[in-house]
Order: sequence, then structure tokens, then C-alpha cells
Amino acid sequence: MRGAGEVWSEVERAGGRSTRRPWVQALARAGFAAKGAVYAVIGTLALRLALGEGGRATDSKGAIATLAHAPLGGALVGALAIGLVGLALWFVIEAIADPGGQRRRGAWAILSRVGQGIGGLGYASLALAAVRLATGGGAGRSGNAAARSWTARALELPAGRVLVLAGAGIVIFVGARQIWTGLGRKFLRHLDLARAGPWVRRWGATLGAVGFTTQGVVFTLVGLFFAQAALERAPREATGFDGALATLAHQRPYGAALLAAAALGLLAYAAFAFVEGRYRRLSAR
Repeated sequence: MRGAGEVWSEVERAGGRSTRRPWVQALARAGFAAKGAVYAVIGTLALRLALGEGGRATDSKGAIATLAHAPLGGALVGALAIGLVGLALWFVIEAIADPGGQRRRGAWAILSRVGQGIGGLGYASLALAAVRLATGGGAGRSGNAAARSWTARALELPAGRVLVLAGAGIVIFVGARQIWTGLGRKFLRHLDLARAGPWVRRWGATLGAVGFTTQGVVFTLVGLFFAQAALERAPREATGFDGALATLAHQRPYGAALLAAAALGLLAYAAFAFVEGRYRRLSAR
């Protein structure tokens, strides 16, 4: 009878083999493009808010809901749903097979793989919201409302404060990892820019560095608000991605400037997602 280690190794190999399937690669590339479209909407709405031209602070679900109300919105959101399913699948494959060939070990391996798995679940949830919108339903609660509801229910449990603090720690870890990825330009090892045009080779790394760092900062703010909610036993202190952007906007006297900087960073992240969709190395080494 095979041991757990042998079974897991076989699962890893199967995951690695799946990265060479054309349909998996096509879905993954569509997924990165879908992520780019979602963050482009988030960044554009935030920039318009910062400039006083309408707009609002929103999250991924809010961005998809905005697209749903555009001309041919149902078809557009349906296409996004397919891409987001592909991205969710890719995150799960990364968690299992490590197609980048880095073979993480120890505590970092566990955290990294769990983080990828959670990311996959997040994109699967986002895909489901897109399907609901494409078929005439609603996207569900905003990030702010969901964060406060989850925190309130968790704090009612005997170990609720610890549970919320653990959730805060996970979000802060994800944010810090994104900042580390951006500042260290760790994302470049996943790209094949040799086949890219001169503009992408010149600006792709800058877009990624700014984009990952900005997204990481916003995630870190979300985690800190969760921690504050736990320590003060105040669910209303918890916030989602949209609430973190709104908090930046309300900082006086530089709120508009802070929000504009975050919006430009998120637009850079959106642009890099399209670059990643085109030039990401997907096959396991």
C-alpha cells in the first residue's frame, strides 16, 4: 500500500502534466486577461473618484457588476466568468504542482500552497458571481458588507477573536507577499519576455512592480482593519478591498492624492495582468 508521500508525489506529477494541455493553458491565459479587465474597472472607478468625476471605491464583484450594465454586458460578463474559472483552475494547479519549478519546502511551502488554494477559491467565487450577473441575478454582498458580516459572526464564537486575528494574519501575509513579489520583481521569472515587443520588454517589469506592490498595500490595509476589529471586538472596523480604497479617499488632506496613487497602481496591475496572460510560462519544468 502506498504511503501518503507517494500519493502526493503522484498528484503533483499529474498536476504538472496538466499544465501541458492546450485547453488548460488557454483557460489560464484567458483568466489573466479577465483579471486584468476586472482590475482595470476597479482602478478606473477609483481614479474617477479621486479626480471628483464620479466613480466609486469598489472591489472585484462591484467591478463585474459595473461591466454587467455596459452594452452587451451579459455576454461580456459571461466571457469573464469563463476566464475566472480558468484562473481558479490555474491557482489550484499551482498549489498542487508548483509548475514554476521552485519546489517550496517547510513552513513556506505550506503557507504558499495554502495561499494559492485560497486564491483559487476566491476566483471560483468571483466566477460564480459573474455567472449570476450574466444570467440576470445579483453579484452578492460587497467586500465591505461581507467582511463585517463574517467578523460579527466569528466574534460571537468562544474563540472568535483568535479566529478573526488568524484571518487578519492570512490577509496581511498575502499582502506582504505581493509587496515582496513586486519590489523584488519576483514575477519576472514566470515570464518569457524574449518573445515580447520592445514596449513590453521596457515597461512590463515596471508595471508588475508597481501593480503587485499597490495590490499588496491594499491587502495589507484590509488585514490591519480585520486585526483592529478583532482587538476592539468591533465588526464595523472590518473592511474589504472597496472599504480600504474608501479609507484612503477619506484621509485628510491628502485623501484624493492617496486614492489616485492607488488607482494608478491598480491600473498598472491590470495592464500587467494582460502582459502575464500573453507571456506567462505555463508548462511545468
